[in-house]
Amino acid sequence: INDVLDLEKLESGKLHLNKSSILVEELLQSALNSVQTLITEKGIRQDVVIKGSLIGFDGDFDRLVQVLVNLLSNAIKFCPAEKGEIQIKIRKLGKNIRISVADNGVGIPQKEQKAIFDKFHQVTDAQRGKPSGSGLGLSIAKQIVLAHEGSIYLKSTLGEGTVFTVSLPC
Repeated sequence: INDVLDLEKLESGKLHLNKSSILVEELLQSALNSVQTLITEKGIRQDVVIKGSLIGFDGDFDRLVQVLVNLLSNAIKFCPAEKGEIQIKIRKLGKNIRISVADNGVGIPQKEQKAIFDKFHQVTDAQRGKPSGSGLGLSIAKQIVLAHEGSIYLKSTLGEGTVFTVSLPC
């Protein structure tokens, strides 16, 4: 219910962003703290690459943590246990900060990639059975990123994994 309400506020432009100065390292650490137990339980290796240091920008800390937690949770969900790898890359590119979350999971079929940010859309995986979740996480993440005047996109290859990239103005 909260996801549906959040999405309605985001889509209608009624969600107020509580912007403040953010250090991207603190943003990432908060998101990783939220999913660390899942990473440990599944035996996933994580790698963080930050090009540059103490990259700062203005944004809504809690909402951007929500975006990263969603991307990390999806990466964890689709990574193989004990062989899973997640790589987070952060870099400043021109006037933007790019945060990429890559995994070595099952990947997303080409036919599903265009709809991945649609409301209630979930990637089906015959090996996992029925997908879990509301199917709203990526739609909400996209709306939060758009509210920050940024962009979000993916690159995925079946059997090789997926990379989601968020680009935010700094």
